[in-house]
Amino acid sequence: MTPGEGRLAMCGRYVSVARLKDLLEHYDAAGVGHGMELSPSHNVAPTNKIYAVVQRGQEDGAAVQREVRTVRWGLVPAWWKPGIDPKTGKQKTMPTLHNARADKVRSAPSWRGPFPQRRALIPAAGHYQWPAPKDDHGEPLKHPDHLHPAAGLLPF
Repeated sequence: MTPGEGRLAMCGRYVSVARLKDLLEHYDAAGVGHGMELSPSHNVAPTNKIYAVVQRGQEDGAAVQREVRTVRWGLVPAWWKPGIDPKTGKQKTMPTLHNARADKVRSAPSWRGPFPQRRALIPAAGHYQWPAPKDDHGEPLKHPDHLHPAAGLLPF
């Protein structure tokens, strides 16, 4: 059995068409933290600006507050520091960690710290999966399947 065979691949693109005001109402969010209206997209990719629904406790121990935030899709690992790479003399590029395997999320160094505390709900209207069928010459076909609900959102 080859890697990935017999299981679905992870989502690498998704559809985001909901308006900010509709998300605030749908998720009963009290506010907009760093929120700005984003253009609808049928091809949201890692590192794009996206909406995330977060629920955090207040520093003073008051009630939990739910917000819709505009964030960059991906995890910035705790070990990454911006600046100039001493080997190349060029500006460092931010890593693009955006998917974690369910069986490794609690133990992988980049994910084990944020996993229990920095979680978010990503409202999507659908996502794409690229199955691995091959053509008559053994070349992979690159035709995505668009998975979506009949109506509403498919949050992940």
